[in-house]
Amino acid sequence: MAGLVALIPARGQSKRFPRKNLALLAGLPLIAHSIRYALAEPLVDQVLVSTDDPEIATAARQYGAQVLARPATLAQDDTPTAEVVAFHARQWAEQGHLPAWLALLQPTNPLRPVGLIGQALATLRAANRESLVTFSPLHRKFGRVANKHFVPENYRFGQRSQDLEPRYFENGLLYLTAGSLALAGQLFGPDPYPYLVGGPEGEVDIDTPTDLWWAEYLYQKLAADAKL
Repeated sequence: MAGLVALIPARGQSKRFPRKNLALLAGLPLIAHSIRYALAEPLVDQVLVSTDDPEIATAARQYGAQVLARPATLAQDDTPTAEVVAFHARQWAEQGHLPAWLALLQPTNPLRPVGLIGQALATLRAANRESLVTFSPLHRKFGRVANKHFVPENYRFGQRSQDLEPRYFENGLLYLTAGSLALAGQLFGPDPYPYLVGGPEGEVDIDTPTDLWWAEYLYQKLAADAKL
């Protein structure tokens, strides 16, 4: 049984951004960034790409991942990721290879802080919890519109931004879960540990071509800063 497996779900179709998992970011297919990131983490025993698409499968193998075939019924627009995870976890369990931990890396979140997986797993173990989700600070005044009235939810009109009560959003950078939870189809578990990521990486989530432009800019900026 592997200790930690990285699973990258990448279906072939996307309505808002067709073929986005193969779109180029810094000269590489989007999926390659998550594969290379997982391969660089010493604690990861296997890097697996779950896909229904032959072209994505070819790219995944090219960049060093193993490929898991996903049935078309689990590659629909409304297919929950937890169902995909549970499908593969059942296969592993039947083969006697259910991993102790599963790290889910979404290809649409290609920028991650160095060492995130290892640091998050150490935190999860120390906290004696079974799952972990990454979050980023939300530095926005937000609310809802009801009956043509705006209702603030995290501030009062006139309140300074620096005095806002802290709020956080699920950034999609990393999901860690025990193999037993994955087998039960519980990607998050009943009480996931909230792991906070403060850098700009959490601001990138590619669903449209415009998101990809922003990711390209941020990628180049982070790369330039790293050379200073």
